[in-house]
Amino acid sequence: MRESGMSRSHLFLIELIIATLFFAFACAVNVQVFIKAHDFSKHSTTLNNAILAIQSAAETDKTAAFSETMGQQRTMYFDAKWQGTDSKDADYRMMIDTEFETREAGTMVIRTYNIMPKTTNEIIYSLISKKYYAGHSLDELPDNVVEESE
Repeated sequence: MRESGMSRSHLFLIELIIATLFFAFACAVNVQVFIKAHDFSKHSTTLNNAILAIQSAAETDKTAAFSETMGQQRTMYFDAKWQGTDSKDADYRMMIDTEFETREAGTMVIRTYNIMPKTTNEIIYSLISKKYYAGHSLDELPDNVVEESE
């Protein structure tokens, strides 16, 4: 005896195809989620390493005596593992700008730290550091160091 319409085997095959398509779609969504999570993790690691590099440079600069203050702009380079290196092997660069503000009883040294990939100007992290040197004036520094801001 034959049933009208589709046979049970046809219904089973259609159900199997629908279930397979559902799981394929779910798999595609999961792959995209894992790729996005990997990108976030990579960005987070880069940001953390950039913060540590800038923090280290800023703390080192803050311990310098006023006579050791370097002016204008200087650049530090880092490889993919965030170790200091020269410019040709670098993956990242840190630009350090130094400005001086003369105050009534001393000088304020303001440093701006920006870290970015070597190939672009997209800033990963930026920090402004200030240190006040009481009783010191810009006259104590060599002429090529001083660039006073207003």
